[in-house]
Amino acid sequence: MLLTTIWISLVASIISLDVTACWQVMISRPIIIGPLIGWMCGDFMQGMIMGSILELIWINTLPLGASIPLDAAATTVVATASSIFLEQWWHGGESTCMVLGICYALPLGTIIKKLDIFVRRFSNQLVYYADKYAKQDNLFMIQAMVVMAIMLIIVKYFLFYFISIYLGLYIFRAVVPRLPDYVLAGLGQAKILLIALGLAMVWDTFRFRKVGKEA
Repeated sequence: MLLTTIWISLVASIISLDVTACWQVMISRPIIIGPLIGWMCGDFMQGMIMGSILELIWINTLPLGASIPLDAAATTVVATASSIFLEQWWHGGESTCMVLGICYALPLGTIIKKLDIFVRRFSNQLVYYADKYAKQDNLFMIQAMVVMAIMLIIVKYFLFYFISIYLGLYIFRAVVPRLPDYVLAGLGQAKILLIALGLAMVWDTFRFRKVGKEA
């Protein structure tokens, strides 16, 4: 389990560069990264379902300009890995594990957002040095500043993924067995509500609006 968590954290950290740092070819979207993490955890289908649900919910969440929305990729990775590991240990129902994984990952999305703000502020110092080296025509040091900024983002994501997923295993093992049966049954049914929420987000995003009138 430890080696699997390290491997997942490393791969997910590199893919998460796609959010804002590099590439931006949409491989960090939940619909892509969810099935990938599911496959790495040994349950591709559950990863596909998790990625699909979270993609519907955050379909209109894009990091445009200076805005820093909730990191959909980070939340998907933690929710998918946590739910699959919980199912493999507890065998309490796929739907219940999926909802528990999402409930666990959502608050952590705020933490990664705060970390992102901190890293961006630190990266501003690297921009200052890169500008300084540009005036000196020092191409090597400019490239070094870029690589350092990318490595800083990878380290941020790796630590976040590893701690969140591994800590989640102990939290679930301590909390889930103590939950009443009716609570667990309700969580299992909540999966339908999450799907309904996702469809509502899709409708709100793509519905046609008339000019000068409320849709």
